[in-house]
Amino acid sequence: MEAKEDDPASKCDSTPLPDPLPTSEAVFLPPKHSSQVYRSLPNGHIRLLRIHPDPSIFNTIKCSIFEYPILRAQRTGLYEALSYAWGSPPLGETPPSVLVDGCKFIVGENLHAALLSLRDPWIDRIFWIDAICINQSDEDEKGHQVEYMARIYARARAVVVWLGFATERSGRAMRTIQSLAMLQDNEEKREKYRNMAMAMMSRRSAPSENDDGWNIGELLQRPWFKRIWVVQEVAAARHIVIKCGRDEVSGQAFCAGIEIVMQTWPQIYQDWEAPFVRTLIEPTIRLMKDADRKPRHAEDVSSRFSLNIGPLRHLIDMYRHREATDRRDKIYALLGMCSDDPGAAGLLPDYSIAWPVLIQQLARSILKLAHPVVIDAWDNRDSVMIKGRSYVLGEIAPNHVAWNLKRMSLCWSVGAKQCGWHKLNPAFLEFNDLLEGDVLLMLDGARMPLIARHQNNYWTVVRIAADMEPPEKGSVPPGSQLMDIILIWDWGPVAGSPAPELPGKLGVEQFMLKLANFNGQLKRPLNLSTDGVCFPIGKRVR
Repeated sequence: MEAKEDDPASKCDSTPLPDPLPTSEAVFLPPKHSSQVYRSLPNGHIRLLRIHPDPSIFNTIKCSIFEYPILRAQRTGLYEALSYAWGSPPLGETPPSVLVDGCKFIVGENLHAALLSLRDPWIDRIFWIDAICINQSDEDEKGHQVEYMARIYARARAVVVWLGFATERSGRAMRTIQSLAMLQDNEEKREKYRNMAMAMMSRRSAPSENDDGWNIGELLQRPWFKRIWVVQEVAAARHIVIKCGRDEVSGQAFCAGIEIVMQTWPQIYQDWEAPFVRTLIEPTIRLMKDADRKPRHAEDVSSRFSLNIGPLRHLIDMYRHREATDRRDKIYALLGMCSDDPGAAGLLPDYSIAWPVLIQQLARSILKLAHPVVIDAWDNRDSVMIKGRSYVLGEIAPNHVAWNLKRMSLCWSVGAKQCGWHKLNPAFLEFNDLLEGDVLLMLDGARMPLIARHQNNYWTVVRIAADMEPPEKGSVPPGSQLMDIILIWDWGPVAGSPAPELPGKLGVEQFMLKLANFNGQLKRPLNLSTDGVCFPIGKRVR
């Protein structure tokens, strides 16, 4: 659940509004404290929202909340869960509101539009919606409820994805996706569509609003696709419905249509930032595709519930560039998906812990540090600075071996080979975010290496953990030089963000770029600029 910049805690008026509501003055009454809506939740319970029916879209949305024992539920529940982008905080003298148990409750514009679209004319609908079902002004409750979120979405009979308000182009895009999904099993028709699309593009010098690829491309750039929480929400879902305004398509059809678009309209991905597609769109589509194949009965009845998608370190590498209003959610949103136990590392959701403390705790847990390493983070920055001693194990290079299907290979240092590192399987070479010249580094005192990339005047962390433990723990490969290094671990947006800023107060100006002469650590020179590794002047540890 994302926290807002301007806390939108529910605000309730003690006097219910009249029905019908004749004037805007009746709708926006002076808000009072949210305790009139919320009461303390029993352990293992959540709140669900009942949206009452109304045939008129102009009438105020009326809802009521009730408690539900989520830990006792072993089957799919008779409720739906909403996945949406919170958007900007409610602003102005008359922000959008709904009635919850007769009290006015301030909501964001995007949620208000979603509720209007979801409200049925004749029957109640039951939803779990984080902004209303969690008391956002209670930090303790937020922490406990976030622990249940993977379970909440996994138990829901459907997850409704709300992409936002409809436009003329979004309507075309949704209809095109639905139509293309019907071509999924017909190769002849898919080929005919591809030929038609390519012929259309060859006759134009600029995209047209009638081009399917551009309409869909615009839809895929909506804020929902950039959120960190959607990863867990669609990964847990057993059935997905995509809504944009009044347009609606099943998650399965959406994925099938998008895959055809990605095969047919490659130019929209050339014009976009490539990392945007690779890091945001493709992983989301992969997770959504599996929704309808999941069992309808729950198998895990323990208090520790996880989707078991992968180790936390892998999830961090894959999803840390997604957006969250509260940076702590970039970690908390992934805990319900990880296969390891975050509680063992003290990483359970706790909104009383500051971001710098949380990220330091995470880094030490992932790297399994035995020696002190300086990890600096700041509340107002997306960059984390890691300062310590390190040595080089090898360099990423293009793979030229025909029988090896991996895109990249690893050129080991001489010392690493003498220690037996080359006998380990570098599974990370299958990842498509590696570039020639990336370096496999081991921080002194760590039990797992990381992959770093040399930028203009600093090194960045590409992957915080390379899943290879030393053959001989605690030993530096023969002939290796142990050097002080600064690494920037960037948690900012994946595309279009400025380079990480190094805070001046750290005295970074005292560090300089110096020639990386590793004196035989590698059989061939590192493929780096002559700037090399960043370390203090004249200080090199052997």
